[in-house]
Amino acid sequence: MSISLNKSSPNNFELYIPLLPGCSSLDSSRSIMLNIHNVVIPGIANNSTEHAFMGSNIFFGGTVNFSEWTISFIIDENFENWQYLYNWLMLIFDKKENFNANCDDYSIDMTLNIVNNFKKTVLKLKFVGAFIFSLGDVTLSYRDNASIVESEASFYYRYYEIIN
Repeated sequence: MSISLNKSSPNNFELYIPLLPGCSSLDSSRSIMLNIHNVVIPGIANNSTEHAFMGSNIFFGGTVNFSEWTISFIIDENFENWQYLYNWLMLIFDKKENFNANCDDYSIDMTLNIVNNFKKTVLKLKFVGAFIFSLGDVTLSYRDNASIVESEASFYYRYYEIIN
């Protein structure tokens, strides 16, 4: 096994989002994908338990917990990508018309593709059963010199896995 001395770059990623629940075309996914500027690979923790055994402590494997997943994105001039995410969130929490809805009807699998400096895929992570649970603040101001409007979206998911 050879060791590569090339450094990974934090801007070498692509996020693939399939058709969002409640949308009739892939335009919603495209507008979100094109404007994502920050993605964090969530942490993983093993919640093992410690037990005394014959004078020493041993750890038993517990469950694996995945941290929530947050993406940051630039809002387009018509607020379409923000509205798509807002509508998805409202669809999930609609208790009047969709009282007995199944979670799978509102979740999607999303893929994060990490590429090297030559745009060759080096790692693919599939987020299984992802659904939005939080849509971040949007700041509009005459005072700030900001030229772009940004927001964040946070997702829960069942797990993520490395795929080939």
